[in-house]
Amino acid sequence: MVERYKCNKCGTVNEFPRYGNAMTLLKFRKGRCGEWANCFTLILKSLGLKVRYLWNLEDHVWCEYYSKNLKRFIHLDPCENAFDNPLLYNHGWGKKMSYVFAISDHYIQDVSDRYVDSKSDKKLPRNRISELDLNKFLAIVNLTNFLRIKDTNDYLETVSEFLNDYNQRKGITKLAHSKTPLSTEMLPRQSGSADWTKSRGEDGK
Repeated sequence: MVERYKCNKCGTVNEFPRYGNAMTLLKFRKGRCGEWANCFTLILKSLGLKVRYLWNLEDHVWCEYYSKNLKRFIHLDPCENAFDNPLLYNHGWGKKMSYVFAISDHYIQDVSDRYVDSKSDKKLPRNRISELDLNKFLAIVNLTNFLRIKDTNDYLETVSEFLNDYNQRKGITKLAHSKTPLSTEMLPRQSGSADWTKSRGEDGK
């Protein structure tokens, strides 16, 4: 897909191709959050790390990696230079959010409860699908993908990873080495112009 932008003053047309292939992006080196997240995820995977791609319905993407030391998935946003600060978007940007999904090689998890503060006025209604139907759909997708894993060790490791993350988010098991972000880390969106972030409701106001 190619986006076209025209200057209202001089009439100059600028074309901006949106590449989805991370290898192409490493050469092109231009893009927005989607391109940054794709490239960063590829780099992390090339280092042998377990990585998940995070997708938010309200138009933002980032990633997570699994820390063996902390024994949990860690929030990473290459656009914002953010580390382990999952409430950055709700509390820092002031972004209104509903659904957030973590997509790994073998499963999809609804991780909205990690990134959307249930007590915040920035929480949007989750009314695209009933919670029951959403859970059924994810269960079918994940079970199908789990059954495709041929190696027994990979299967056990993946299912254990899935259940451990679920239990931590639901408070069933204690979150290991949790980090409380400093107030100085709860910043409005740093990438993009002031007018653009304001129009998207991501300027912290």
